[in-house]
Amino acid sequence: MSLLDDVSIVVTPNGYKAGELYAVVPVPTEGAEEIDNGEFTTNLDSWSTSSWWVWNSLGAYHPSTSSHKPLYQQCCVIGKTYLITFDLNCVGSSQAKFSLGSSTGSTTQVIGTSLTSGSYSYYVTAAAEYIVFNRQNTAEFYVDNVSVKEALTVSADMDVTRATAATRVDENGLVNYAEIIGGEEVTNGDFTTADLSDFATTYATQEIVSEELKTTLNTANGYGFSKFTFAAEIGRSYRILASCKQGTSDGTQVRSNSGITLINSGTNTGDWNYDEIGVATSTTCQVRLQAYGASGVYGLFDNISVKEVTRDNVPRIDYSGCPHILAEPQRTNLITYSEDFTDSSWTKTGSVSVSPNSVVSPDGTLNGSTITGLTGSGSNDLRFVTGLNPASTTYTSSVYLKGSGTIKMKISNNVDNSDNTTITLTSSWVRYDLTHTFNATTGSLGLTLDDSGGATATTYDIWGAQLEEGSYATSYIPTSGSTVTRNQDIFTRDGIGSLINSTEGVLFLEVAALTDDTSFRAMSISDGTTSNRITLVYNGGIRAFNVVGGSVSSNINYTTTITTTQKIAILWSSTSFKLWVNGVERGVISGVSIASNTLNKLSLDQGNGGNNMFAKVKQLQVYKTALTDVQLAALTS
Repeated sequence: MSLLDDVSIVVTPNGYKAGELYAVVPVPTEGAEEIDNGEFTTNLDSWSTSSWWVWNSLGAYHPSTSSHKPLYQQCCVIGKTYLITFDLNCVGSSQAKFSLGSSTGSTTQVIGTSLTSGSYSYYVTAAAEYIVFNRQNTAEFYVDNVSVKEALTVSADMDVTRATAATRVDENGLVNYAEIIGGEEVTNGDFTTADLSDFATTYATQEIVSEELKTTLNTANGYGFSKFTFAAEIGRSYRILASCKQGTSDGTQVRSNSGITLINSGTNTGDWNYDEIGVATSTTCQVRLQAYGASGVYGLFDNISVKEVTRDNVPRIDYSGCPHILAEPQRTNLITYSEDFTDSSWTKTGSVSVSPNSVVSPDGTLNGSTITGLTGSGSNDLRFVTGLNPASTTYTSSVYLKGSGTIKMKISNNVDNSDNTTITLTSSWVRYDLTHTFNATTGSLGLTLDDSGGATATTYDIWGAQLEEGSYATSYIPTSGSTVTRNQDIFTRDGIGSLINSTEGVLFLEVAALTDDTSFRAMSISDGTTSNRITLVYNGGIRAFNVVGGSVSSNINYTTTITTTQKIAILWSSTSFKLWVNGVERGVISGVSIASNTLNKLSLDQGNGGNNMFAKVKQLQVYKTALTDVQLAALTS
């Protein structure tokens, strides 16, 4: 018999969308649609509400000036499990709440609170009959595409929460954001045809010359522009790209005065590229390709692209080594310019100089810098100082480097407490890191690259500098003027009691911890609390235990190197509790107590959201039967 015959949940580095990592098994099935007019095609028919809610082309609209009034519809049978999906567009910082409730729209079962713009999906065992939408404090938002279907077979897709962007190493070995890209909004943005239907002008004329858009000023206004207008969803992010040339103008600029927030809109000379993500503040957005100067001068533009981009809550499949699901803690990059080493925040001493955009970086673009002026004298360095006092705290610095010879990398507080390492550079990009726990009570935390100790390198390439509180380096966090925080990755899936056998089963993981810092990091099958659970813990080794009614029923410890990939299986049944690692039984306990039909949640934490597992996960499987020793050996070998 195949091991797959008894498996009920399989999660691997697989498909995903924002907020969700897809399970391979099981394939979910649903019943008929229970909602009438969930797309709000022309009105709010079939929905109960007050006059505060109105119909809008974006769906059901709740204005910010309204009082706390619900939008609701009867659709559920108490005790049945449903797949409930909907879209939210929240204006500004507005938030919404989603619940099941009564015929008056009152709340009985709160499902989601403080919800922002996005597409939401929930498996819910109904405790009330009505689906209810309401504001979270004072709020302006739109609800659309509401669907409620009975879950005949539930999915084990993992809910993913991070609420910030995050990078990973992609399948091509490049460091980039985990993101979901929408379709192209611009027609003929590379100007390979004569079609200019998407572009209009103000104070200018336009034509295509040699597959470039030539925008020529036709007034003495001092500026003119071509403009592209596109339909957007409020609160969504859009990536705007453009290649710009000065032409005969005084300079060119990409900007917007309508519908979308763009920050980096300075005027540039020469040939340059624009790349920015803006947030839509209106359903109609405009991007301007602007040239400056007298009447008759022109600027040139090419490769115009506008695409919706989603980076928040996107699961990270990382390809450094074998593909794996990456789960990391919250970290902040304290270096404010992680790629722009020409900025004054980076001190250059001695003869050190910076040549920006001189080499292709680990993200695949021409934005790496070259450092010159090293002599081995120890008086030439590149330094970033944070202004923070690092007393009694552990910090890790990291940076991508390549070249030949050696340099010194130092993390210090510029007083009496520092650590350094000699780096032997190679012809390929390598990310180097250094960790130190500080004790001094004065000084300022900083990262330094210098030529002390007879370092032999006279030049090197640099990109992606990071300084973070913690005992190890995490994935790269880009910055461009301020510190940036990446939130922790949270992976959970509840409401799946039908896929878990509380009385017997197996939890299997192929996983490696990010570090062995002896902290308590857990992964669990639970009832949503710490009172009833099957838990795997990294805590200076591997620990497996079974908790019933708040008491530890079984506990097995195994000492191993947890930062290497291990195949781990935990078996529970009414007769035994077992831990298998890498094809060998590492512990067994007979005559154990088992929770009774309560386990319904799978999560990378201890069951209640605490002590999250930070690791590289290659496989996660759940079995509804207690496998034999032969099967466990095969599974974990």
